[in-house]
Amino acid sequence: SYATRFQDLSNEVLCDVFEYLDMYDIYQGFFNLNNRFYCLLINSCLPLKINGSNISKSKLRSYHNDIIIPNQHRINIIRLSNPCIIDIFFSPEHFIVQFIRLETLILENIKSKYLENILNRLIFFI
Repeated sequence: SYATRFQDLSNEVLCDVFEYLDMYDIYQGFFNLNNRFYCLLINSCLPLKINGSNISKSKLRSYHNDIIIPNQHRINIIRLSNPCIIDIFFSPEHFIVQFIRLETLILENIKSKYLENILNRLIFFI
């Protein structure tokens, strides 16, 4: 009998599966697994959904450097609720307008000082 393993699936099928998962979960499970999965994640054209709600500050830096920065052009949804993550996404050198495919921005539990700053910056891009 022949058993199919997850790693035997085609890239197209894997991409279909990845569409249903949060990017951080994909990153945690597959980024350093092997070269094939690494290349699939980095070289794919799949749009990325970033959910910053479930990322600890200690893990944020590597995720930010490995996935978010090199793939800004692929991110279409960002959900932020952690103040540390909001600071990173809205800092001048990583400002959110660099995400050219962004369709949805969800800000939860944001302080009014952040919201005013964000709105003032975004008004120039509408």
